[in-house]
Amino acid sequence: MSMRPLTIVLCALALALGTAAVVALLVRPPDPPAVQAIELLPGAATATPTPTTFAPPEDDDGPDDDDPFDDDEQ
Repeated sequence: MSMRPLTIVLCALALALGTAAVVALLVRPPDPPAVQAIELLPGAATATPTPTTFAPPEDDDGPDDDDPFDDDEQ
């Protein structure tokens, strides 16, 4: 019984890929531990922003204004 060289190469490639897949599944790292609540120390900074008031930018449409995007019609 004679096998063509291409058939041998394809069988070897399939065997190598199958072996690599099995090894990858067997040696994968364990799942990380579940996320738990983080306890902050008293007085620790948090991500809650402080309330601020919004002040619109001052109108600077003067003769020396070089920003073409904030020009008002005069």
